[in-house]
Amino acid sequence: MPKLIQDDGIRISRKNDTIINGRDYFNFSFLLEKRYIDWISYEFKEGIDYDSESFLIVDKANYLPYKIVSPNGKEGSLSRTIENIELDIKFDNKLWTGENLPKDYALFTTKEYLANRKNNMLSNLGKELTNWELPDLRNNTLINPSKLKGNVILLEFWFKGCGGCVAAIPSLNKIKTKFEKDNFKIYGVEFIENLPKENLEKYINEQKILYPNLYKGKTIASNYGIRSAPTFMIIDKKGTIIHIKNGFSEENMNEIINIIEENI
Repeated sequence: MPKLIQDDGIRISRKNDTIINGRDYFNFSFLLEKRYIDWISYEFKEGIDYDSESFLIVDKANYLPYKIVSPNGKEGSLSRTIENIELDIKFDNKLWTGENLPKDYALFTTKEYLANRKNNMLSNLGKELTNWELPDLRNNTLINPSKLKGNVILLEFWFKGCGGCVAAIPSLNKIKTKFEKDNFKIYGVEFIENLPKENLEKYINEQKILYPNLYKGKTIASNYGIRSAPTFMIIDKKGTIIHIKNGFSEENMNEIINIIEENI
């Protein structure tokens, strides 16, 4: 919230008040031009071709935030609700300091925790791709990328409804077409859903995804420290991970193309 308020490039306005479950709320808009809020790193990111608008809904009775609604791509949205707040509750300070936790329990500040998550993912750079296999949505054939040495491989970790993932589809389709006659493989890896594969097949058809996709990738993504989407991983012809990065932007996609061209 302090970042939103202090950024001169964000247009803040008050919208019409609203009533939710019989309670009155203020409604504020935060308009970001060609930027969006990355809820993983809590930073403003560029690289989109549209303005993103988030809304803060505040309870008129106690002036506490009740809900934040933020965009997820051009069409989708995500909301975070803060409920069941009791202002007269007194907490033992040891709950905040961690003194009640076991002595061997790891303690991190928010900044340290986010940095650790990022480093866990990036620690895979320079390592050989581990031996694993996932089913191909098209025919349930088991695909093991570590067995595809001799090819440059691009993996995109994604999930349904992810705005950045949807935005990346046209660029990934072009990459497939551009390099499909070379020693190159591209696979999407869905890593959230465990529903029947037919749901994913329908979604892929609706989004006009042209490259093959693997599913049931939750464990694989976790093993690589991947928790956000889209995350892109490139493996060279020797089977070594040479690039891993999350987030969609034209800059990131151009970087991927350059890396593929250098290693093809």
